[in-house]
Amino acid sequence: MNSIKIKKLDQCQKLVEHYHSKFPDIPTLTSLAYLEREIANDEASEKPKRYLLVDVRSEAEMAVSMIPGSITLNELESKMKSNPKEVNSSFTVVTYCTIGYRSGLEARRLKKEFNLNGRIANLDGIVSYTHACSCSDREGANLVDPVTKQTTKEVHVFGEKWDCTDESFRSVFFSKPAGIWESVRVGFLAIGDVVRGRT
Repeated sequence: MNSIKIKKLDQCQKLVEHYHSKFPDIPTLTSLAYLEREIANDEASEKPKRYLLVDVRSEAEMAVSMIPGSITLNELESKMKSNPKEVNSSFTVVTYCTIGYRSGLEARRLKKEFNLNGRIANLDGIVSYTHACSCSDREGANLVDPVTKQTTKEVHVFGEKWDCTDESFRSVFFSKPAGIWESVRVGFLAIGDVVRGRT
């Protein structure tokens, strides 16, 4: 591994540890573990899919790229309301965002709202996923454009602070005004998490 790759991976791991430590009640699933499980599923097609990946990022972020097979938070909530037993008994719901803070907040909310005890996890983020892609020889280890379903090497990383993707990917982030707006929105999510914790 070259020094830039090592530096970015190290920065990414430190951010993951920092944000995921805020959610000790929500297990972390690493992107490498996720991909290994997906490979096992591909090789033994009779095995049911174990994880239901849920992208909790904004529409602007998801428009750049998503992890293949993931659904939006709105899609999950529709599934949970229309057929909660199927989702609850078949899958571990795995939320993801850039690194894991917003997805940790949403995982905690979903756990409480839909009684997902033991059936919820927080992925180490789409940025970590880029590093896992570069380590995997799995054909499907990539990101996709959600409209065309074509492989893409672009990934939205929220802001410059989180720009630690694998060097084979190109980072996109919010403009300063959009980043401020998104930060305010995340602040409201965090306040909601505190309020829910007290009720």
